[in-house]
Amino acid sequence: MNYLFKDGNGFVFGNTPQSECPSGLYRIEPNADLSAVSIRYANDDRIKMPEAPIASFVDAAGTPYANYAALKAAAEGFFDLQDDGVCNGEEDAVLSDTVDLAHPGYFQPTLIDGTVKYMTVRGNIRTRTITKDTCSLVRVKRIYLNGTTAAMGIVIYY
Repeated sequence: MNYLFKDGNGFVFGNTPQSECPSGLYRIEPNADLSAVSIRYANDDRIKMPEAPIASFVDAAGTPYANYAALKAAAEGFFDLQDDGVCNGEEDAVLSDTVDLAHPGYFQPTLIDGTVKYMTVRGNIRTRTITKDTCSLVRVKRIYLNGTTAAMGIVIYY
């Protein structure tokens, strides 16, 4: 019997209903017909748990999950690899002199060196020379099209 569910403290995964486990450590790998799953470590291909039938996974009350969809719903967020960095997401920057970024964050030119004109989240406007693959240490809400020469391949981490 493998407990897998979310409780008030986080996730439980293990042989007892008290087997607390942080999310993002493992990934789930279903078989072809979704009747069984293997659990692997998220950061490599090692096996934590060899293929086991879906019914061998139970909720807090010890009730087996009926199918793969029910198991996935109960464990939503558990198998998501949690980024260990300071940010939760990334997107390509849309440069504009009038429109703020969809997500304020830290910027990184990835293709060329140059200058980046930006507005910080506090409204200060700055222009800095920055080399590609260097990430800013200040959160920005806008990257200006005019005044930015490193305009290709800027990524925002938020």
